[in-house]
Amino acid sequence: MIDVHTHILPLIDDGSESIKDSMAMIETEIANGVRDIFLTPHALRVNIKKYSLEHLLDAFNKFKTEVEAKYDVRLYLGQEIAYHHTLINALKNKQILSMNDSEYILLELPFDEEIEDFEELAFSCQVLGYKIIISHVERYSYLSSNDWEKLRSYGALFQVNSSSITGKSGKSIQKKTFKLFNKNYVEMVGSDIHVFRDNTMAEAFKIVEKRFGNQIANNVFKENAKKFFKIK
Repeated sequence: MIDVHTHILPLIDDGSESIKDSMAMIETEIANGVRDIFLTPHALRVNIKKYSLEHLLDAFNKFKTEVEAKYDVRLYLGQEIAYHHTLINALKNKQILSMNDSEYILLELPFDEEIEDFEELAFSCQVLGYKIIISHVERYSYLSSNDWEKLRSYGALFQVNSSSITGKSGKSIQKKTFKLFNKNYVEMVGSDIHVFRDNTMAEAFKIVEKRFGNQIANNVFKENAKKFFKIK
């Protein structure tokens, strides 16, 4: 499997405060059947300490070297980019990262209020050569089915969390997640793992396979990410 959304990289955001914790999370990924892992620390979040792109790349390269020497996994870099008024300028100036240097960015929407200019944002990203994947789309309580349809009409793709599939994030969120699957609105699944969260990728795969079939499970847990993010 490919985990497209994690907060494993140590000492960058709120995901891990030590190499030891990060290595333990790598081991839980392996135990869950994940062999390709995207490290997607938060970017442009006002409640997360700022870090330079140079610092991020240096931390990633060192961690990647250490992990891949010890474990049979492959690490890739991206960021979970929070919606912010500086986002387009940051993309334009190459201050934030797409997923594995692909054309796709992982975008986190506000949790408490809907943004009014998504069409403009999507168009501006398109002009710069980027496409949007909305992270854990099932977690935004203000989004209705009609809103999902509107977002997709602007070219947005959807990622959901494995814990939303298993019900560990609540039954109402699980219900919304299954509705997204029924509408064929899910492109990929990520663990969104932090040191304080359980990894539910294997359990989620089994649930999706049972409810929606093996082909859908393989697509959202592996094949789509390979196609979108330049993974061989």
